[in-house]
Amino acid sequence: MCTYDRANTGASGPAATPRTSADVVSDLRALLAAADVEGPYVLVGTSAGAFFALHHARLHPDDVVGVLAMNPPPLASEWVVRAYPLLSDAEVADEEAYYRGDNPEGFDWTTSSEQLEATPSPADVPLVLLHSTATQCEGEVGACSKTADLYVELGEEYAAAWPGARFEAVDVTHAIHLADEERVVAIIAELVAGQIDQIVDTESDVAIVGSWHRAQSCQEMLAVFDAAGVAQSHLGWLQGNFFGGAPGPTVGDVCEGALGPLEHEHFFTDSGEFGSHNEHGQQVDNGDYELVDDDTLVFPSHATEFGYNGDLSVNYEITDDVVTFDVVLPDECEDTCKDAYAWALSAFASGPWTRGEVLT
Repeated sequence: MCTYDRANTGASGPAATPRTSADVVSDLRALLAAADVEGPYVLVGTSAGAFFALHHARLHPDDVVGVLAMNPPPLASEWVVRAYPLLSDAEVADEEAYYRGDNPEGFDWTTSSEQLEATPSPADVPLVLLHSTATQCEGEVGACSKTADLYVELGEEYAAAWPGARFEAVDVTHAIHLADEERVVAIIAELVAGQIDQIVDTESDVAIVGSWHRAQSCQEMLAVFDAAGVAQSHLGWLQGNFFGGAPGPTVGDVCEGALGPLEHEHFFTDSGEFGSHNEHGQQVDNGDYELVDDDTLVFPSHATEFGYNGDLSVNYEITDDVVTFDVVLPDECEDTCKDAYAWALSAFASGPWTRGEVLT
């Protein structure tokens, strides 16, 4: 086992600030090399250390056999969008300063979050993520109490974005390794022994488990929308996917000037989690799926997301390493049903998918 103090902390010397997650990963690798600690490694981190362990595993998956991450800080992009509306102006100012580098170690969390998001989650590195359901700071005041539930929610999304990860909620405060030492030691032992069984198994009996990718064009998506009778009512989906959210043409060829074809990836885990990455390898979707039979999936979380009170069903067929999805709207599908199925059409329809991760 190897433990260490990061630069600017404990017994370690100073380092120039602001620092980023990439700096910490580089320091750790240099330390392991200098100390002649050979890999592969089980990485264990809490709070900021959990963030850096996740980043190291994404950058160097071949050197890592498992990760235990406890309460990693939220990604800056998600925190700004979802936490700031809950806070006062003064609290927002404090959060912004902290994320820019006004913190004890001089970390630029905004840049560090961008670095982490630019690296895809490895499908074959086991991850166990522990997250405190109790408040993340003492006293339960200010921003800490206002964002306690959101912090747990974002922790679950961390795990959902990592194929096959295991998420455990722990009813203790921030220092899980101190408050629930037995749990932490047991998980580390599992990781060292290679006994975490939630990881994606390429030999899984569920054929859909794994990653699938394809490049999709505006014209292909428009064609499946037209066949489903939602081309006129849901053209906004085309704008969001192929025009970067900017207004596209309103007359003539609605795909004129569209981006694409865009590379995209879906992954399905054997624990029922679903997610996707865009052409940059960035997580853009997550939820869950249920296997109805050998050729039908349902997506409960996305049905609920659009207010649809029913199963969002998608048919599929796998031949060798190619999967084809068939999305058929139910009879008398209106309003929230059409919204939910427009998502399914935009996500799955138009052409075959090939087994493998997104190309970046």
